[in-house]
Order: sequence, then C-alpha cells, then structure tokens
Amino acid sequence: MTAIIVSQDLEQLEQKVAAGLDFILNHLKEPIWPRTISTKTSEGRQIPVYSKQEALAWYKAANFLDCRISAYRYHGKEAACALLQMIDLIMIDEDLSSFKSRRALDKSLNRTIRKIKDTLGNNFEPSRIWSGNGYHIVIPIESRYVLEKKPEFSKFEEPSKQYLRFAEWYLSNGKADSKHTNTVSFGNCMLRIPGSHNSKCVQRNNAIADTSTQIKVLREWNGYRPPAYLLFGSFLAYLVDKKYKAKFTTIRFSKGDRNNKSSSHNNNSFNNKIPWIETLLQTQLADYRKYVIFRILPRYLISKKRLCYNEAFNIIKDWLKKCNSVRRLDSNFNSRIKENLDYAIRTGKFPISLDTLKSENKRLYDMICNSTRK
Repeated sequence: MTAIIVSQDLEQLEQKVAAGLDFILNHLKEPIWPRTISTKTSEGRQIPVYSKQEALAWYKAANFLDCRISAYRYHGKEAACALLQMIDLIMIDEDLSSFKSRRALDKSLNRTIRKIKDTLGNNFEPSRIWSGNGYHIVIPIESRYVLEKKPEFSKFEEPSKQYLRFAEWYLSNGKADSKHTNTVSFGNCMLRIPGSHNSKCVQRNNAIADTSTQIKVLREWNGYRPPAYLLFGSFLAYLVDKKYKAKFTTIRFSKGDRNNKSSSHNNNSFNNKIPWIETLLQTQLADYRKYVIFRILPRYLISKKRLCYNEAFNIIKDWLKKCNSVRRLDSNFNSRIKENLDYAIRTGKFPISLDTLKSENKRLYDMICNSTRK
C-alpha cells in the first residue's frame, strides 16, 4: 500500500474524530462498553475496547483510517447473551457502486427517507452520513422484546438477526448494498466514525488524506426512537412467505420433480442453463469461492434454473467439496450458502452476466474462459 500523507493538523483531526465518536455513541443504548472497534491497521479484525479513550488510542494509531465501532455491545464468550439481543439500531448502507450515477444514488436516498418516515413516522429524523462511497443511514429504535422470546417469532430461525436484514432491505426499497444486507448481524454491524478517513477514498486521492476523504455527518438524528414493532407486521409476513417458499420448493422437488426427473424437469433445467456457469460448477477453485457463492451460484440455481432450496444447497455444497481438494476452506460455509440462497429466494435476482464478471473479477473470468477452451 502506498504511504498515506495526512494533510491535516493531527491535533485538530483527533478532536474531529473524538467529536465524531461522541456523535455515534449518542445513538447507542447504555451500557456503552465494552464494544468492538476496527481500523485500517486491524484489517477488518474487531478489537474489544472498554472506554472511549481506548477506542481513540486505536484510531490514532491507525492514522484515523477506516475507524469503526460496533452498533451492539461486545459479549465476549457469552454467546447466549449475544443471541438474546434487543434490537435498538438499524443501519442502511447505500453504496455508490450499486448505482449508475451519484444522481441515481441521491434519488434512492430520498426515496429511502420517505419510506422510513412513512413507516416509522414523520416526526422521526434519522442520521445521514456520507461514507465517501455512499450513504449510511443510522436509525435508533426502541424495542422492549427479544424476538426469540416472542411466540409469533420464536418458531423462526434467528428472528432478531433476520429483522436487522429485513429492516435494511425493506426501508431502502431493496436498494441497500446487498453485500451488507445479506450479511449484517449483531457481531458485524459496524458504524464509521465521522471525521475519520475512508482509505479507499484516500487511495483515489493520490494517497492524500484531506477533508475530501473524511466521513461527514449530513443530517443529525433528532433524538426520537420509533418503536421496533412498527415493522413487526411486515416482518412477520416476510418470514411466513419465506418459510412457505422454502417449504413449497422442497415439496415440489421431493414429490413432483423427483417423479418427473427424466422428463419436463430436466428439459426446463436444460433450457435455463448458462454455459459459463455450468463450466464454473465443474471448475475447482482455490480462491474467489465467497464471491461465487455471493454473486453467482445461488441466484443461478434458484432464480434461473428454478431448483428447490435443498437441491441448490447440495449442488453448491458438492462444488465446494471439489474446491476443497485444491485448497482447504478456512471456515464452514453452510451458513453462508443458506444466507445467499435465502437472498435469492427473497429477491428473485439473477446471477451476474459474464461481462459483469469480467469487469468485477478479471482473474476469475480468465479461469472460467480457460476452462471452457479445454
């Protein structure tokens, strides 16, 4: 990485970041500490801290680059406490890379704010932060319940975590950054600190950290916490619909498709094949497996080939086993597969095109093209 030049007075910068941290902490419920933070130097690793002064010391050591703090408290090894978490903050991430232009992003932000006010009340004003690459909308809410303990939600898997994801998707009209919506949970909901610098913006700015690369507050929260139950009706309908779709596709495969395995089902699957993705399924990869599971395979198997949930899961699992013989996976991918299959069912999104793959991931594109030629 190119050496970064901080063109601002460091004492003033530290004061701005301290004020930015106070601004974020104002959105959080007591007790504030302990909580995790991350910086550019931690490379995404979360570090437990026990005070504001400790957090600022880490930020300063990282030259105030990529300073973040968790929206939810750190529970350490007390995993049961983390599961019984009241939801008191929602974050929406709308990223410029998901839109054709800054103008389209701004229009989406305005629609999102209208949806938030229509849902949570006109008297509510969330915070809006410019991250350098898009907008972060911070929505403090009031919850009196742990969803896992409420009868109507307890029959669903991890309803609190699903609520975080649903709320971001629903309130943004489906325009929130899917990489965030599809993975956010209590353990990784990280908020950028105003006044600090976004390292990606710094690199685009010839490795100079100045006022143009700082995280900025555009609008402050007005202090009102709307009740979480205002979303319960829509959320419950979503959970029921999702469970029905998963059950329906399982039944369709286990009964109807199994009986017709040699006839119409195979013909439909053949007509819906995308050759380069079929080649990918036969290619053993040492890298890019998370990318493939996020951007390609679940969407292809669910939305394009219209396979059932269980069949799609098994196909991806088998593909990963083949990849495992090239280089062992560093973690269990079952939950990641399920999350992305759920997302494909919920949104109906299709896999990226080969042209998009070429622009996003040239090395993977070349691997698939080389496999096709063999």
